[in-house]
Amino acid sequence: MTKKIDTVFVLALITLFAATSFVLVLIGAKQYRHITNIMNHNYEVRTTSSYIAEKVRQNDEDTSISITRLEGVDALCIHSFEEGVSFMTYIYYYDNSLRELTVTATSVFDLSSGQEIIPACGFVPSMSGSSLLRTDITDTNGNMHTFYFHLHTNQVLTGKEAS
Repeated sequence: MTKKIDTVFVLALITLFAATSFVLVLIGAKQYRHITNIMNHNYEVRTTSSYIAEKVRQNDEDTSISITRLEGVDALCIHSFEEGVSFMTYIYYYDNSLRELTVTATSVFDLSSGQEIIPACGFVPSMSGSSLLRTDITDTNGNMHTFYFHLHTNQVLTGKEAS
């Protein structure tokens, strides 16, 4: 009888150890998913704000940064001149992603032509005053983040209609 009790005790102990190990693995997997979601969210927000900030810094000259509408979508428009040719770089939200498109001033294009930068649920650029660019970015979780970028120039174009 003692051997049976010893055997049952050892089996119960092994079963308890296995159940505890399984529960710990489940808790670890849940925490891993949670941390991964947070890291992805932070990546989306930081990448988007850093990308726009760098584009603004690189092109912050008189009349080079404006807000425009393309096919009913608000877009950040960056004007540049290279080798005598006028280029426009548009940053806008289309088809569940933030996109960028660089074209000559006379090019014909549609919004689907832009290169996807990062998945998003919304992007609305606007001007707050004469030298403050405001961007409202909605991430893939539906949270809105507002970023402000100070423009060092005195003139900023706003409300220019593009087709």
